[in-house]
Amino acid sequence: MSELDATDAADQLLGMTNLFQMTMDRRRARPAGEPTRLQSFLLMAIARHGTMTVSELVPLLDVSPATTSQMVGTLETRGWVSRAFDPEDHRRHVLELTVEGQAMMERSRMRRRERLREILSRLSGTDRAELVRLAERVAAAAVEVAGSHPEDPQVAGGEA
Repeated sequence: MSELDATDAADQLLGMTNLFQMTMDRRRARPAGEPTRLQSFLLMAIARHGTMTVSELVPLLDVSPATTSQMVGTLETRGWVSRAFDPEDHRRHVLELTVEGQAMMERSRMRRRERLREILSRLSGTDRAELVRLAERVAAAAVEVAGSHPEDPQVAGGEA
């Protein structure tokens, strides 16, 4: 295989990752009662952080606080998220997944895992191992470029 410069590799990978993401997200029809893609993103963000405030979600969505609050209200109405007073600052509310929200996220994770398993089953075991090895190297480089791990709220807030 010939060498690629970083720009050409970036262009090719962006195209492949977009195609891959569309393939992973493709659903014949969203099952009744299941979250939209944006709702899933919000739920994943809250799940990843344990608890969050609406103001912490705003930079992730890049929309106004009022719009973010409306979206959170929909999740709350659906029973997937609850609001509670921040134990350290009773002027603020924190959001957390409800038991129903956690169960729904687990079902969603299992569906994504099964779609990915189906895709990867078409590769040889050697190719899968190589893919994972290279993906780990790319992830490490991404963390290095970002300056910290994505779980760091400063990085997570600036990623969207």
